[in-house]
Amino acid sequence: LALLDQGEEFYARARATAKAFVQERYGLAKDPNARMFVFLGRWVKQKGVDYIADVAEWMLRNYPTAQLVMIGPVGDCYGSYARAKLESLKRTGLYTESLFVHADFLEV
Repeated sequence: LALLDQGEEFYARARATAKAFVQERYGLAKDPNARMFVFLGRWVKQKGVDYIADVAEWMLRNYPTAQLVMIGPVGDCYGSYARAKLESLKRTGLYTESLFVHADFLEV
């Protein structure tokens, strides 16, 4: 219960620390002002991974401080589509510091 009464400054520091950890761990640019979008779950139609894959390049190109982290196992053909599209985008080399893709289970 005491953790709930820490105040906004405590939570701001905790968020900044968590963001820095994710950026370091997954090879993203270390930017405290980055807008980080994280998808963690099964890559299936129900969760809209195909839509995320379709807008990823546009988002990263038009919002230079955006970072996208995609982690989880492929669960259907929509997930396969998303994996192919996101891995292809990663291979271009244009978004190496703003895109992390791991289409499988990941040990943390």
